[in-house]
Amino acid sequence: MDEIGRRLRAAREARGITLEVAEDETKIRRKYIEALEAGQEAVLPGDAYIKGFLRTYGNYLGLDGTALVDEYKQHKEQPTDGTALVSASAQRPAAPRQALPPDEAKREERREALRRERAARRQDEPPARAERDVPQEQAPSAQPAVRYTPRPRRPIRKESNGLRNAGLAALAVAVIGAVAYLGWLIFSQTAPPPQDPGKQQQQEPQPLPPTSSNPPAVTPPPTLPDPPKVTMSQPTATDFIFVVPAKEITVSMELKGGNVWVEWTLDGKTSSATLPNGTIREFKGTNIRLRTGHLDGVSLVVNGQRFEQLVKGGGPYTLTFKGQ
Repeated sequence: MDEIGRRLRAAREARGITLEVAEDETKIRRKYIEALEAGQEAVLPGDAYIKGFLRTYGNYLGLDGTALVDEYKQHKEQPTDGTALVSASAQRPAAPRQALPPDEAKREERREALRRERAARRQDEPPARAERDVPQEQAPSAQPAVRYTPRPRRPIRKESNGLRNAGLAALAVAVIGAVAYLGWLIFSQTAPPPQDPGKQQQQEPQPLPPTSSNPPAVTPPPTLPDPPKVTMSQPTATDFIFVVPAKEITVSMELKGGNVWVEWTLDGKTSSATLPNGTIREFKGTNIRLRTGHLDGVSLVVNGQRFEQLVKGGGPYTLTFKGQ
C-alpha cells in the first residue's frame, strides 16, 4: 500500500495539482487523499471505499485505476502468521479423558448392572404382557355398542294447520295491498298533469332572436417581441467573445469528442482540470472566461441558447462571456 501511495503522490505533483483542487474535482475528502498517498489504511473507512478511491483517484491522475485496485487486492490476499497459528492449533490431538474417582466408578458399575438386569427381565416377560403394549388403534374395543332409540313423534293437530294457513293468507293479502299502494303512489308523482286543450291553442310560438350573417370578429393574440439573443463574435482564429444580454451568465459545457483540458475563470477566480468524455460541466458568474485545449465535439448552452461545432482542429481556444 505504501508503494501505491508513493506513485499517486508522484503523479499528482508531476501534474502540479494541489490537494484542494484534487478534493474539489474528485469529490474525495482531503484527509482520505492524504491517507491514500501515505498508505494509511487505518484512516480510510473500509475495504470497499479504498477500492473506489483508488479507481477514481488513479484515473483522475492519468494512471490505470483498475490496475491499482488489482494490486491492492493482491496485497490484501497475502497470507499472514495468523493462518499458520490456526492450522497448528487445529492439528493438536484431543486431551485424554480424565479417570473417574473410585466412589463414582463404583456407582457407575452399579447403574450398569441394573440396566443389564432390566433388559434381561424384558426379554423373559410372557406374551400376555406384550399384548398390553398394542396401540390403541389395533386393540379391540371393550365398551358395549351404543344403540340409538328414535324419539316418538307427536301427533299433528289439524286445527293448528288450519290456523297457520289462515295467517299466511292474511299476510299475503297485506303484502299485495302494500305493493299496489306503493306503485300507485309512484305513478301519480311521475305522471305529467293534464293540460287544457283550449290553453294549448291560445299559446303562440315565440319568434327566435335574429341571427346575424356576419360572424363576430376574432381578435388575434398580441405578438410578443423576441427575447434578446446571445451574440458571438470571432475577432481572431482562437478567441471567441459572447455578448450575453443579462447580468447573470450560465454556461453549460458538454463534451462529446474526447477528454478536454479546461481552465475557467469565474469572477476573477481561476481553476483547471482535465474533463473526461461525456462530462457536462456548468459555470455561473457575471464574467466568465474559458480556455480549452480543443473544441472538437464541444457543445455550449449559454443562458438557454445552444452553440455547437464552433470550430474543428487547432487550439487552444479562449472563450469570453460578457454580460450586459
